[in-house]
Amino acid sequence: MIKRFKGISIIFLIILMVSAISIGCQTEDNNDTDENNDIETEDNNMNDEDINENMNDEDATDPNNNDEGMTDQDQNMDIDNDALANSIVEMDGINDATVVTMDEVALVGIDINGEENISDDMKQEIETKIKEEDSNINEVYVSNEPDLFERINTISNDVRGGNPIEDFSDDIAEIIDRITPGNK
Repeated sequence: MIKRFKGISIIFLIILMVSAISIGCQTEDNNDTDENNDIETEDNNMNDEDINENMNDEDATDPNNNDEGMTDQDQNMDIDNDALANSIVEMDGINDATVVTMDEVALVGIDINGEENISDDMKQEIETKIKEEDSNINEVYVSNEPDLFERINTISNDVRGGNPIEDFSDDIAEIIDRITPGNK
């Protein structure tokens, strides 16, 4: 009977050890997975913190901010262009305006009240207003042609959407050539 008890005990111990080893291995695998998940979470948290540290307070608090990929210069230009366009719309006889600035040049597209041609006085007034509001601007090109207004507006919207202004250098040069055909 004692031999039977020893045999059953040995079998029981072997089953218990195999079970313990199996469970131990599973727990170890799960711990590795959990540790990997913890590491990923820590890395993700660190990346979020790094991103938030690089954002200014306005960006961090504005849930509608869609300026991904834009440089600070592009973002400031976007704000300045909108401000410039708004100041032009405040002038008598102008229904709508759009502005694009690049380096020291401003392109201005305007929609004027029922007139086909823009007067030299109005062009001069717009140029003066732009230069007063942005001291970096040396050249101002103004057009009231509807197709040029749309092209300037499209460039403005694309820059606002995150495209660098440099991508539109050729378009801007072509628009300037159309506004001032005699100066080629």
